[in-house]
Amino acid sequence: MDFEAPMDAWIVYIGVAFVSSTMLVFALGLTGTPAPNANAAANTIDLVGDRSVSATAEYEHDGDSFWIDRQQIVLRNDGGTSRATIAFGEITPAYYDERLADVTYGSPITGDNTFDSTGEFLATVEAAQQHSANNRPDWQSANGVVRAKKVIVGGEHVILVDV
Repeated sequence: MDFEAPMDAWIVYIGVAFVSSTMLVFALGLTGTPAPNANAAANTIDLVGDRSVSATAEYEHDGDSFWIDRQQIVLRNDGGTSRATIAFGEITPAYYDERLADVTYGSPITGDNTFDSTGEFLATVEAAQQHSANNRPDWQSANGVVRAKKVIVGGEHVILVDV
């Protein structure tokens, strides 16, 4: 009786071991976190942008950081980066000015902690939009919720967004 393995068996054994170890390395390299859903965030913004009256909407997301400009939102986390374009109107990044963020979260446009006049509010909105149009967006730390608020001031429709 012959107890030695034929040469073909050793080659098959080495090949199976190599393929198995390669598959293991590949499986361990896959991320378990999906990329954030920027389309759902953009849909939330469009939900208020499409309204003919003032409105507010929120969407919980799993992005760690974001950037927005006048027409798009980009979210990223360990799983990747996701980008979506806004369909209705131009958005204003609320993080540009703390008072814009306050209005986004429910403060009145004019008051003690916000703007002296609606004209000042609209000028700040215009400055925020120009800043986002003229400068490459910087990654900002995300808070886990996209909040969009549409306000109508002097016939102007303004969509404020905080992420």
